[in-house]
Amino acid sequence: MGFKLEDKYLKRAGLDYWPLVTINKYENFDNFLASKAKKRIISFSKKNGLYLSDFKFNKDDILLFGREDSGLPDSIIDKSDFLISIFMPNLQVGNNDQKGVRSLNLSVACGIAIYEAHKQINFQKW
Repeated sequence: MGFKLEDKYLKRAGLDYWPLVTINKYENFDNFLASKAKKRIISFSKKNGLYLSDFKFNKDDILLFGREDSGLPDSIIDKSDFLISIFMPNLQVGNNDQKGVRSLNLSVACGIAIYEAHKQINFQKW
């Protein structure tokens, strides 16, 4: 992880929800996989995954995100069941010939993905 669980700022950010959180620690990723054998591991990356809008989530899917600066390592992506990317066009900055920028911070990417999964699984079509 890129942060300490004991960090007072982490607990402060959790506010009233922190007592409802259950934390499971695993020695390594293979132990984590073994404990989730019947569930799909859905990794998120900007690295050529299926577009989020084209993916169908299941109730017991596990959504996995990497560090904001470096993303998930290839060794973890390779052990996942699916790789998903969130579509984001390159945005032109200024009036020059730069290729543009593409950036979603981790919390926004998590929010988008979790909302889409929740919408597919829990919202009834009218």
